[in-house]
Amino acid sequence: LLPEDLDFIGKSKSKQPVVIKEGMLIEGVIDQATIGQEKGELIRALVNNYGHTRTLQILGKIFRLGIASLGIYGFTTAISDTDLPKDVQERCKNLMKQTEKHDKFILNIALAYSGQFEVLERLSLLRNPVHK
Repeated sequence: LLPEDLDFIGKSKSKQPVVIKEGMLIEGVIDQATIGQEKGELIRALVNNYGHTRTLQILGKIFRLGIASLGIYGFTTAISDTDLPKDVQERCKNLMKQTEKHDKFILNIALAYSGQFEVLERLSLLRNPVHK
């Protein structure tokens, strides 16, 4: 997967050494610290040595290897893995409440334009009472 002339020394997320010599992983594991979004030391080394296009090709191969491994070995999840955090649940509830308010408002407008002007007439009278 890795270029045969790649030499790399870095550290894994657990601070263990990661050593690649001539494109072969000699020691350690390739994890989030080496190819992850935040640090990505190996990705930086690949870009510096091979450019963006070649690095994307290499990452594509790594991705396909990961998918193939999942197909063979599978993975497990628990129901709790799909639970939303409490703050996200609260934001969803608040958005639903706001949406309900907007829906009622739009329904009233739709009713008014469909010939049922009672809603707008009442609203108009409340805002602008008739003075005699």
